[in-house]
This record gives sequence, structure tokens and C-alpha cells, in this order.
Amino acid sequence: MKDTTAVGSYEKGKSPYGLYDMSGNVWEWVVSLHRSYPYTANDGREAASLAGQRVFRGGSWGYVGVSVSAAYRYAGDPSESNLDLGFRCARDAAP
Repeated sequence: MKDTTAVGSYEKGKSPYGLYDMSGNVWEWVVSLHRSYPYTANDGREAASLAGQRVFRGGSWGYVGVSVSAAYRYAGDPSESNLDLGFRCARDAAP
């Protein structure tokens, strides 16, 4: 049975920035509204208060190929839930 894994289980998969599990564990919700590229930060897509489909990224253990990439994005309703859908807690780096 396929399933999620503990964070940091794949040392070889760590990014050059020291980030673990950027693809292939669970899809990760992000705050961005799903809008066409090119990306423009001030076009309102980052406004958490606006309604609409949000982006999730990274693929999950249930997918293969091109969708298992931090660059791959998919649109979904924020009320959606699934066993392979989660989020990443993050904060700004300490000065």
C-alpha cells in the first residue's frame, strides 16, 4: 500500500536549499489563487481573503511522472480534502 512518509525520509531528495519533501509526499496547498501565467505578484492572486480555486503543488505518493515536481501546480477548491493533500508550515528565516 502506498502512503505518506515521515518528513526527511529521503536525504538524497533534499533540495540545494536544504528543503525536504518538495514533491511526491503529499500535494501541498499554497495561498495563491489559480491564475494563468505569467505570474504577477500584485495581481491579487496572493490575497487570502479572496474566494476561488487555490493552487496545490508537488504531486503525491499516488502520482508519477511530470506531476511529481515542485513546479507542477493544480487547481482545487479550498474545501477539498484527500489523503494525499496537505500543507507545509513555513516561516521567514531568522535574521
